[in-house]
Amino acid sequence: MEERELKALQIAAKSKLTRKGKNWLVPSQSIRGAQYTVKPDPIEPLCSCPDFESRKQRCKHIFAVEYTIEREQIRRQSVGGQFPLGISHGQQLQKKRR
Repeated sequence: MEERELKALQIAAKSKLTRKGKNWLVPSQSIRGAQYTVKPDPIEPLCSCPDFESRKQRCKHIFAVEYTIEREQIRRQSVGGQFPLGISHGQQLQKKRR
């Protein structure tokens, strides 16, 4: 897992990500009060942060939104606290990433 993905896990766990239609607002970790807009399209995701705008590759904000969406989907699928097919949340996320 690369550094951006690790930071994204922290963002997804500790920050309030807000869904606005098809987009998400993700708070900046370095600029107090700033937010970035993320469009989590599976084929061509977008983010308004400087990292994405310069590299045109998934940034920590896009990863954070993807983790949040995955977590919500897994919660909806779980029945009585059990994950589908007897696998853990971490295993579910890793399996999907491959």
